[in-house]
Amino acid sequence: MMTVNERFKALIDEMNYNPTSFSKEIGVSQTAVRHVLDGENLPSAKILIPILDRFPYINANWLLVGKGEMFLRESTELERLKNKVVELERNLADKEEIIKLLKQRRW
Repeated sequence: MMTVNERFKALIDEMNYNPTSFSKEIGVSQTAVRHVLDGENLPSAKILIPILDRFPYINANWLLVGKGEMFLRESTELERLKNKVVELERNLADKEEIIKLLKQRRW
């Protein structure tokens, strides 16, 4: 059976985030997220509440005690796809900004 820290990592991976982007998405420090991922700390309310607030389709029972599925069934796939689109749009905007800066530099 997976530990809560392993489920936390599996959740981040399944949602196509990395620790940095996930910490930004939920408004928690990268250090706090990294400590949970590294098994140094269990996820506290400081992390859990923002996760469940931002992603209401995550099954808190699964995350905390490993019971049930990772995501709640109702509209889960649609919400996950919407979040993926938001993440891809963010990545695209970042890349467009890099291109803009590189064009300004004119090697």
